[in-house]
Amino acid sequence: MHRTSSTLLVLAALVAGCLEHDLAKLDTSSSSTSSSTTSASSTPPAASPSTDTDVHTVTADGVGTTEASTTGQTESTADTTTATLTTEATTTATPAICGDSIVEGDEECDDPMDLDELACMTTCVRPRLAFLTSERFFPTDLHDLDGADNRCRKAALSANLPGPENFKAILSDSMTSASERLHHGRGPYRLVNGLQVARDWNALMNETLDNPLATTELGTQGYPGAWSGTGTDGTAVPGISHCKDWSSDSFNDFGSYGRSTAVDAEWLEISNKIINPTECETQLALYCLEQE
Repeated sequence: MHRTSSTLLVLAALVAGCLEHDLAKLDTSSSSTSSSTTSASSTPPAASPSTDTDVHTVTADGVGTTEASTTGQTESTADTTTATLTTEATTTATPAICGDSIVEGDEECDDPMDLDELACMTTCVRPRLAFLTSERFFPTDLHDLDGADNRCRKAALSANLPGPENFKAILSDSMTSASERLHHGRGPYRLVNGLQVARDWNALMNETLDNPLATTELGTQGYPGAWSGTGTDGTAVPGISHCKDWSSDSFNDFGSYGRSTAVDAEWLEISNKIINPTECETQLALYCLEQE
């Protein structure tokens, strides 16, 4: 009985010691956790990055102000992009389509049904008529460049050519070159019989002709000489009075002419200086071209 009591006392002491040891560990752990929490709580939160961007604005009086607005900057960029796209869409013109029967852009005509290309080429440029007047003129019959143009229009009218009011003479005077006053056609120049003289203005003035410009408005063979006062490139022949700008019929005044039967540069200006320029008391024909 005594031995049993002693044993119980020893066991109670051991249990009490263990409990005391566990309580001490628990207290230490709690203190550590509390310290960590306090430390974490005392650390100030990191500042969040600002989303604002300074934007400098100049007012109407020249004073600069600063505004913070990333959103405003984004909206401004979007507006600029939209404006650019809108501008590009507005300024981009729809290209002309040759063959859609609509004359637009730089097209002179648009007739896909004209298969023989009498009135409209497949490139949407139109051919123009050219002829040599069947009548010959003294310079005094012309009076000036306008008078020569009227002679071409009268000839076209008498031959029932389309648009007779739309013809001018290939003629220069001391102040104006033919190239300055005549339309530079992008399509071919043709005789009234359909034969092509040149594929366009540049070829007419600078290259060998496909056929001589020797056929009249009536379709007949014309006189072999024509007043022109014009050299290569359509420029006025220098150093002459052009029959006092096509108002003189004196043998003391001179004008330049071409040979209508030629296909080289001679058709505009005969190169033989013995016979060209010639006296203004001479009667010669005129070259006439359809205009715009």
